[in-house]
Amino acid sequence: MKNITYIIGISASGKSTLSEHLIINDPKYIRCNRDALREAFVPNHNEVWYTEQHAEFRGDREDLISHLLKAIELSNDFLIDDNTNLSWYFLEKALRGKNMIDVIITGASFDPYLCIDRDAKRDRIVGETIILKQYREFITLLVSLYDFIEANPLITKKIKILEKDGTYNDFFVKGS
Repeated sequence: MKNITYIIGISASGKSTLSEHLIINDPKYIRCNRDALREAFVPNHNEVWYTEQHAEFRGDREDLISHLLKAIELSNDFLIDDNTNLSWYFLEKALRGKNMIDVIITGASFDPYLCIDRDAKRDRIVGETIILKQYREFITLLVSLYDFIEANPLITKKIKILEKDGTYNDFFVKGS
């Protein structure tokens, strides 16, 4: 059985920082990050990945990245997935699975303007428009997550919010 920690949040909410902290404190974990692999294939990928110039190659590269991530997942028992993870489809599939799952929601994600300020200070800026779009998707994901837990009273997955002050709070716990 695998131990997978999903770190969920919008851009510049602290997902990568939290991943690095968790891995430093527990080195058996491996970080799976689609953006890091995109960056390995295409430097400055935020600026060019979705351009028309790269459209011809993007599908094949995304498939390759998916295969790499699957290989990492198959060969390691302790994983941290810190992608933006705003798709309910993938999160629900993980929650229904047999693996030990922890979900950590970055508390800064509840403040998109804090994330926009943080983003502006980074080398590779995502931008306000995208962060606000991610925020809307994030809120929709949280509603789906809450509804899922309400409908599945036997769920025992750990779902926590990492607050901006570094403390953890339960998102919603049933069956524990």
